[in-house]
Amino acid sequence: MSEAANSIEAALMGKTTYTLDVAQAGAAMRKIPIESIRDVRSLGIDLLLVLRSGGQILLREGALDALVHPNRSLEFSDGVLTLQQIFMQSERFDFLNSGSDASMAVHPAILIGALHQHQRDSMTSLFFGA
Repeated sequence: MSEAANSIEAALMGKTTYTLDVAQAGAAMRKIPIESIRDVRSLGIDLLLVLRSGGQILLREGALDALVHPNRSLEFSDGVLTLQQIFMQSERFDFLNSGSDASMAVHPAILIGALHQHQRDSMTSLFFGA
């Protein structure tokens, strides 16, 4: 098994913070279900995905990439989200909540709702053009 897969699995088990470049996130992120993400945080130009297990995945330059390449997709084990959709979740919770860790949790339904919106947008552009 590759080093990235072992690190992602360790992060899923809550044992580590794993750092990877957004451009290299493809194979590693396919092991993670969207519903396992508890929180999304923007840390300067990076994005931090906090997992329900306590593990973390730092997407190096993820926030910056979300602004430069908003339609870049990340494939999870149960769906696809764009960087912009993920980044917007971090901004929504930073703005709406007072900052306590408990109030910053992202309900899986919100991320899954973003996934469904992405799928609807994809189907619309498929049939009606972009």
